[in-house]
Amino acid sequence: VQDAFLGGKHMCCFISLGNNISQTEREIQKKYKKCPDMREVCGLAVDKGTGETLGYIQLAFEGMPSSLHTVKQGECYVDSLAVSAAARGKGVGTSLLKWGEDVARGRGCDRMTLGVINGNPAMRLYKRFGFEVNKTDCCDEAIMTCVITCFFGRPYGLCHPNWGGSDMTKRLGEAPAAQAVER
Repeated sequence: VQDAFLGGKHMCCFISLGNNISQTEREIQKKYKKCPDMREVCGLAVDKGTGETLGYIQLAFEGMPSSLHTVKQGECYVDSLAVSAAARGKGVGTSLLKWGEDVARGRGCDRMTLGVINGNPAMRLYKRFGFEVNKTDCCDEAIMTCVITCFFGRPYGLCHPNWGGSDMTKRLGEAPAAQAVER
């Protein structure tokens, strides 16, 4: 899923991320061996009928390695979330985020955070799920836009009006109360 997800994205406008940045199985095992707790916070969505992997989510908590973010106390960072092209729009991403929220609440977190490239269609999912775009100043926004442009070019169109990236946060607060079922 990760290779398929990254294969459509390019660094410096021409180097496929799927072939160059994707981790080998050995590198992934090394990362999990270094921090075994990361296995517990990686969710996988699998089709029960075919056994096909539909998507995955990797969470990070304070003290865990993260590729793009230093995780703070009380935070659950969505380090990566990917859904196979065939499974998009079928609730897989929502299910993975729900699982992630349950894990975050179980670990006493008060918020979930993630980073996303503006224009990514998954932003609609994140907003529906309760994530809000963090306010940034124009300097942070300009730096983020330059970094994303250098590494990814303009992945969602040359003239996309909101190019750059956004950090998003979902406040967890109290867990929703279970609804009573009338009989």
